Amino acid sequence: MAHNTKEKKERKKKYPWVNGEEAFEKGGMWKLPAWYFTDKLGQYLQKKLPEENRDNPWKTVAGGFIDGLQQRAEQTWHVTLTKSFPYVSLLWGWANGTSNIEHMYTVEHKGHEIPIYLSTQAFGVDTPTPELLQENVRHVVTHRESPYNDDSLQSMYNGIFGDSDAVNATTRGDYSRLQDPKLFRKWFVRDHTYLIQQRGELIKEETEVVDGVSYTIRTYEDPSKWMNLLYNFTISFVYDFIDAPFDPLQRQIEKVLTHGASDRLIENEYKRAISPTIRAFFRNDARNPLEYDMKEPGGPGSGSYELELDRLSWDERTYLFDRLERIAPLFDDGIMPEQKYRALHSRFRNQ
Repeated sequence: MAHNTKEKKERKKKYPWVNGEEAFEKGGMWKLPAWYFTDKLGQYLQKKLPEENRDNPWKTVAGGFIDGLQQRAEQTWHVTLTKSFPYVSLLWGWANGTSNIEHMYTVEHKGHEIPIYLSTQAFGVDTPTPELLQENVRHVVTHRESPYNDDSLQSMYNGIFGDSDAVNATTRGDYSRLQDPKLFRKWFVRDHTYLIQQRGELIKEETEVVDGVSYTIRTYEDPSKWMNLLYNFTISFVYDFIDAPFDPLQRQIEKVLTHGASDRLIENEYKRAISPTIRAFFRNDARNPLEYDMKEPGGPGSGSYELELDRLSWDERTYLFDRLERIAPLFDDGIMPEQKYRALHSRFRNQ
């Protein structure tokens, strides 16, 4: 029991408001406003001298200097904030959201809304053409999934969420333990689009006729930083509550199973338990549910533990399923489909 408590404390990293050594002894308190001001000045100068206006060598050199200075200043004050004021940095990361998406377009289809255009720019700056929207609606109808139901979402992950260490605070350190962190980036972006569609402002609704059929297209804007802060704080709270019982199971898996098994456990835990719980908290009954994939769940790639469980000894199997029985009530179907769980349970208990 003492070992479990110690490991739980190690996984739950502390984020003090102020790190005295970094803030005072190393000058973070003074460096932070200086580099922040330099960053904002660089952004102002970039607007005054955009790339399209750098039409001679002097402007090109000056523009390159401004770009480099702005990037360095931005990175430096981010790092300084994280080191000197860890909890402030954490709140700042949560408030900025898990993705860079500013607004999104959805199509209503069979009682759901499916993303057909995601933009990292403000509404009015980046507007999709009617032809592109029609093409993406056809994709939804034909393939029964969003055109973004792939790894393209990873490119929209918000680096600030990682730089501030909010990603590790939210996941109790699971993110840094993954063999393939892209798993979380994709699902974090998806959950942010859910927040946008459920709680963001509906700024436009129109009807688009595609191949003789009328479809409702809606445009939503990213909600306020306060809403993003509340949303990600709630994710952290729910993750902490649900993930703690998994600690012994994860330790056992890491000892006896292949490296990818722990990743799959974490992914299943997030997708099947944590994410649905968060969505339930922030559901807007006045709006349709958001969906990326309208096809039947399961199929290839859903993950399987049977062969790897064959490697466990009787004591290891008993320990594993005792832990599973403790946490199963937290989920609709446990960490794996219920029939598979019960079949495996019976199989190993009766050996």
